[in-house]
Amino acid sequence: MKTLLLALLLAAISSPLSGQDPPTQMISFFAYQTVEVPTTIYLRTGPKKFTALELPGANATPAVQIINPKGQIGIFGPPEKNAAGEELHPRLGGIQCNPAWPKAFAIISSVKQDERTVFTGHAFAVSNNDFPEGSIKVANLSPARVRGKLGKQQVTLKPGEISTVRFQDPAGSLIDVIFQYRESKEANWARMISTRWPVPKNGRRLMFIFPDPRGKGMRAKTIPLRND
Repeated sequence: MKTLLLALLLAAISSPLSGQDPPTQMISFFAYQTVEVPTTIYLRTGPKKFTALELPGANATPAVQIINPKGQIGIFGPPEKNAAGEELHPRLGGIQCNPAWPKAFAIISSVKQDERTVFTGHAFAVSNNDFPEGSIKVANLSPARVRGKLGKQQVTLKPGEISTVRFQDPAGSLIDVIFQYRESKEANWARMISTRWPVPKNGRRLMFIFPDPRGKGMRAKTIPLRND
């Protein structure tokens, strides 16, 4: 009897370690620039499970629960069979993402490298502390320095920098939105955006700035984020 109790105790202690599920994370995606439109990527949503995701779209995708055990979101292609007849998903790239974030947002881009489409991107946390309701996240995904004005609030971003802007003007009021970029210290500031926005009462917005695929300076796009 003692031997049986000891065996059951050892099994209870060891089984969580051997059968522990891999850590998961809820992530929404948006593709601002892809080689082929539309594009389907695959995400690892289980130890042996892959889920297709269509890109790009006019908005961010609903949050997807994926496996992120090592701080990098793997992006995979459609299944292919190897010489042994096994079905495998080729890895097309990845995005660094802190697995400690309960929920995150990833911006995806892709380029052609040696006839292959390679995916990369940027990820950031989505939380009430880091990204509160009624604010905007500005991501400078360009090689240029960017500065902007959102009503009373001003922002300056180095290449690759992401910042959260909390509006200082009253909700619902119209504000001037002006953004400029400078590709080098010797270059003049060039205007990229000049418009007017109503200050949001709630919800979140994402603005990302990226090189124009046609080679004509920088572009900016703003999208609302889902709350699901």
